[in-house]
Parts: sequence; structure tokens; C-alpha cells
Amino acid sequence: MSILKRWIVPGICAAFLLACGATETVPSQEIDASDASDQADASDASDASDAADATDASDATDPSDSVDASDSSDATDSSDASDISDSADTTDPSDGSDESDATDPGDQGPTLDSLTAYHEPGLFTYELIQSRDMELSTGRDVEITVCRPTGEGPKPLVIISPGFQLGRDLYQSYCEHFASWGFIAVTQTYSPDVSGFASSNHEGMAQDTNALVDALVAEAANGLEVDGERVAFVGHSLGGKVSILASTLSDRALAVVGLDPVDANEPSVTPELMPSLNGDLLLLGETLDATGLFQACAPEADNFQQYFAASPAGTVQLDVLGAGHMQFHDNPNCLACRLCNGSPTADANEVLEISRHASTQFLLSRLQDFGGWGNRVAEGLLDGQNWSTQAVQTSR
Repeated sequence: MSILKRWIVPGICAAFLLACGATETVPSQEIDASDASDQADASDASDASDAADATDASDATDPSDSVDASDSSDATDSSDASDISDSADTTDPSDGSDESDATDPGDQGPTLDSLTAYHEPGLFTYELIQSRDMELSTGRDVEITVCRPTGEGPKPLVIISPGFQLGRDLYQSYCEHFASWGFIAVTQTYSPDVSGFASSNHEGMAQDTNALVDALVAEAANGLEVDGERVAFVGHSLGGKVSILASTLSDRALAVVGLDPVDANEPSVTPELMPSLNGDLLLLGETLDATGLFQACAPEADNFQQYFAASPAGTVQLDVLGAGHMQFHDNPNCLACRLCNGSPTADANEVLEISRHASTQFLLSRLQDFGGWGNRVAEGLLDGQNWSTQAVQTSR
């Protein structure tokens, strides 16, 4: 492992974050103006001195907010973090023919197609439960936000892990979007015991991610019905590495999505640990931040392409042309993010839409038995949509 990978990259990144302040936040495109102001408060500049947790729980939005994916108005919900009772009937987020595909894990459900805008909200209403502290079997605690689709019955689980020293609120749009498609989506803030500016324990973060699955499955008594057999990990930057690493340590996840994952610091995941990967893998990334005047936030030697080169058969990669490393979350314009970006030319909203469009299809096929994944890969995951931002798709 090179000195650059182990110490210089994290050290320079830490210096910029200290100099530029904590990550700012802008709201998801799917929520209304009142929710936007709540989310903006969640990443106040006064949190910059908190190296252990980039998001202050006191800034979180009302833990009983209820959001309707098909309606921009807010709905008041009386439930709280300890009681997550059902409040509405579940609506099937997609209609489709029963066309089977031999490459898919299930062939009895709806079928993916090129006409559906998977980057748009699905048909499930959902409930937001902010700022929950979860005690884990590792002996550590993590803070989470839960986006829970309404309706009875167990739901697939998607755990979303943030980038280096980035608050989980920056991934709120993913949380709400996945919930609108019928997934219990959870964003996490790493335990301060394993995260920090100067050093962090990536294996500890991965262990906590797996332990979080167990803790959430155990929440059935409080009404959070997680289908523990249908789990996926999604992560950006460091969170992408943590998600992939967690899947090498346990077989809990059926699918992993890496959003411009970076393999900096120890342990090195690619290529060393990739043969141990459990579950299928989807990678999205960019190459503009492979080099940089001050800081390469996704160094070429550690970027998503290195994960792809060592990935198992069936892995799909999307190189989003003109995108920047910080455009894969909700606020690429934070001060630290501007220093990190390699002069992106892609539209930030389109990068998010492309990420949601590809990852939603992947998760539906792996966790909800949607057929047609093989056909969608053959056609191109972005086929049928019209973005000025383009992506180059490669499959193994």
C-alpha cells in the first residue's frame, strides 16, 4: 500500500474539510420547500468542529414527518422513533408484464422496461423517522435516518453509507427515493469510535454496517418490518468502499451499489478482497477527480474503475461523463466540495437522476424480483431516457 493511499489522501482531505467547514446541505428534489428548510438546517456550519459526526442530531428534521412521494404537501404523523406503526396501504410501484429473464434472480414479478422513469418517485408513500440512535452488537452506536414505506408486510432494506466526513443528510434524496419504490431505506452516520478526520477504521465501519442490518431486523417489535433476506448496501466515496467491504465480510447483502467508491487507506479492498465479495455489484463513477491540483478526491489508482477491474462476472459499470465526485450526493456546491471537484461539466441534477435511475432498476431486480435486468443491461440502463449528460456502460 502506497504512502499516498494510506496517509496523504485522507490527510489532505481532512485539511480541506477543516479549512472549509462542515458539509452544507441542500434538499432533495422530491420534497417540498418546508422540508427543504429542515434539511438545510441539518448541516450548519457550527458542526465543522465535530470530527466525529458531520451531522448534529439536534439539527434533524421532525422525526414524525410523513412524506407522500406523489404529493408535495406535508402530512403530520403521530408516530415516533420507537413506534413505527403502519399508517397507509401499500401501492405496487410498478406495473409490468410477466416476462422472465434467465439472468435475473426472480422471474415471477413485474418486468423492467425502458419507458419507466425509475429516477422519478415510485408510488409508495413513506414516513421519515429522523435521528435514531441504534445500539449495535459491535458495542458501538450509530445514528440513522429511516425512510419507511407505508403498508403492511416486511420490506427490503437498503442501507446508505456516506462519504468521508460527509453528513448522512446529504443522501436524503436517495433515502426518500428508494422508500417511494418500496424499500426501507436507512442512512447512517458512522460511530465516532471508528471515524475521524485524521484516522478512521474502515473495517470497523463495515462491521457496523452489517451489525446495523441485524439491529434493524430486530426492530420488528416496534413495527419496522425489515425483510432480513432482502438487503442491499449503497455507498458514496468512502461509503462505497465501506459497502463493498461489508459485503466481503458477510453474505447479508444481495446487492451493492458503489457511487464513485474510493479505496483509500486500509484495508485495501481492490483487488485483494474482491474475490470474497458476496452479492451483485453495480458501480457508477467519474474520472475528472482522478487527478487534482490540490486534492484528487477519487485518485485513479483507487477509483471505481479499480473495483470494476477486479469485480466478479455480472458487474455493471457506468462512467458518467463530465461528472464530479461530489455530484453523487445532494449538495455538490458546499465549500469543501468545490475544492474537491475536478471542474465538472455535467448537470448535477442529471447526475443524481442517472444514479437513481440505474440503482433503482438494479435494486428492484435483486430485492423485489423484477425481471428483465439482463435485457436492460443489453439495451443500456439509460436507454429510453433523454439526458444531456451521457454515461458509458461496461459489463463483465
